[in-house]
Formats: sequence, C-alpha cells, structure tokens
Amino acid sequence: MSALESGEAKTYKALDTLEALVSHDESDVSTWLPLEHDLQLTYGREAMAFSPWIAELRAAVDEWSRQKTGGAAGSAETMTARKKDHGE
Repeated sequence: MSALESGEAKTYKALDTLEALVSHDESDVSTWLPLEHDLQLTYGREAMAFSPWIAELRAAVDEWSRQKTGGAAGSAETMTARKKDHGE
C-alpha cells in the first residue's frame, strides 16, 4: 500500500488527500494561513492525476475552495509559477 503501485493504493491516497482538502474547506477561511489559499489548489494534485473521475472530483473541490476564498485561492501568479516548475 505504501508504495502506491496498485490502483487501490493510488485511490486510497487520492481520497485521503481529498478528505484533507474538504476538511479544510469546511473550516472558517479566517483561520487559514496566507499560504493555505494557494496550497489548497496545489496540494496532492499528483496523487489524483491517474484517474479522470478523481480529477473531476478534485475540480469540484477546487471550485469550492475558490468560492470560499472569493477567488483568492490559486492566484494566477502562483499557478503560472507552479506550471513553469513542472514544465507545463
């Protein structure tokens, strides 16, 4: 399981990560640290890339995060820098 080689292990890791994101979205945004606004849209993304349906679920959670922060989560500058770091 810890090697994340099987589909089951990858799904476990992705859902565990999503649970953390959802829990964070359920908390009051005033309790978030400034770095958490961008981290909310970047954390664990790699763990979800293997599955189109998990990626779709992630997109819904990302939208929730953006709504919660008034669009402040995942600023264009942060997302552009992240894409550059990953060769996208």
